[in-house]
Parts: sequence; structure tokens; C-alpha cells
Amino acid sequence: MKNDSNSIFEVFKETSDVGTRKRKIKELVKCGVDINTRSEGHGGTVLFHAFYYPPLVKFLIDMGIDVNATDKLGRTALMFNLSMADGDRPQYLKSAKIVLEHGASIKIVDSRGDTAITLARRFGKKYERLFSSAI
Repeated sequence: MKNDSNSIFEVFKETSDVGTRKRKIKELVKCGVDINTRSEGHGGTVLFHAFYYPPLVKFLIDMGIDVNATDKLGRTALMFNLSMADGDRPQYLKSAKIVLEHGASIKIVDSRGDTAITLARRFGKKYERLFSSAI
């Protein structure tokens, strides 16, 4: 496995198995890859890609990932993934709860002037309820 900053993103292309992803990410961090490395594309961290897998989100937090890191548009992983947290993907809501419990800010403003709260309002009451305890 390569030991460069892009290799942490390659893990998501190589496998969808959460256990394998955890093991490979742990190996990379042990070899000196920064858990908070930004992608060359949108500029987000691997947390942006992990929301489909709540146990992986928790693992990344335990590894020291910054839950408030922003991409090139100023969006956090929470903000980026809100639009995907529809009724068919309840795991996104679980991941949102995990990052909120670990200090994710709901007040960060992206380049369009949105916050996690304004985005949640667009996607329905279940998302607003998610944030009511964080306000």
C-alpha cells in the first residue's frame, strides 16, 4: 500500500468492507499519513466519504479526524452529507448524530451562506429535530 496523502482516499475505492477500511486507514496513519488529509478534488477529508457507514465515522473520530474540517466550498462533512440523508439512507442520520455528539458545529457558514441548520430545514423536520438538541 502506498504511503502518501492520496492513499487514504484510495481505501474507499479498494473496498467497501468497513473492517478492511478501518485496518488500512489505521496502517496508513501509523505510517505517518495525516488522518485530516484533504482530497485534491473537493478538498474534504475521508469523513466526507464515510457517512454511509456510522461505525467508520466513529472510528475516524477516534483516530482524531476533525469533524469541523471544511471542503473548498466551506462545507463540513455534516453539511455535505445532509442532502443524502433521505428516508432510504437512515445511516446518514446516525452518522450525523455521531459527529454532533463529538463536537460538530452547526454554525459554520459555507460559501453559499448555508449552515447545517439551514440545510436541515430544506430536507424536512426529521433533520431539524436532529439539530434541536445542538442549538
